[in-house]
Amino acid sequence: MSACPLPEAAVAEKAVVGAAMQSGSLADSVLEVLTPEMLTLPAHQHILRIIAELREAAKPVDLIILTTEAEKRGLLGEVGDTGYLTEIGADFGIVANWRHYAGEVTDVWKRRQMRAAALAMAEAAHDHALTTDDAQERCEQILYSLRDHTTRENPVAPCREAVVAAVEHIEAVYHSRGKTIGLATEIG
Repeated sequence: MSACPLPEAAVAEKAVVGAAMQSGSLADSVLEVLTPEMLTLPAHQHILRIIAELREAAKPVDLIILTTEAEKRGLLGEVGDTGYLTEIGADFGIVANWRHYAGEVTDVWKRRQMRAAALAMAEAAHDHALTTDDAQERCEQILYSLRDHTTRENPVAPCREAVVAAVEHIEAVYHSRGKTIGLATEIG
């Protein structure tokens, strides 16, 4: 297997971070979908982390506040200086399509997670200090962890909804006291 570079989506990251810089409510929406760790470029990670911390403290987000905060933290050089912040914060056209770009970033992040999982599984398979069963168990844990961390959705919610629906149905049957629940049919 040849070494291939880790996938990245620099242009999409720039678009999403730029959208998050436009307003607090837009930043909140972006942060519901992405975390700073999902980005590949350190400058974008720093910017989104600062935005996340500002929003967690219920502070507004805009170019001036972000620049000031990056400077206070000694990260202005790390985020590409004022010029880069101005550049990515000035493209208002990307705001309407930020979800599309966030999808690209998420896809690339998932691929990086898959690659890391594959490497960890290969290491487990080659670790002769582990029994074959232990190596297999470790690989299964890695796969489970991959599935768990590559989705931002709550897998428990559909189960909870099914249980609530079942309980409601049981209560309806109990309270019907012999009445027909559903459609009555005649069998000839």
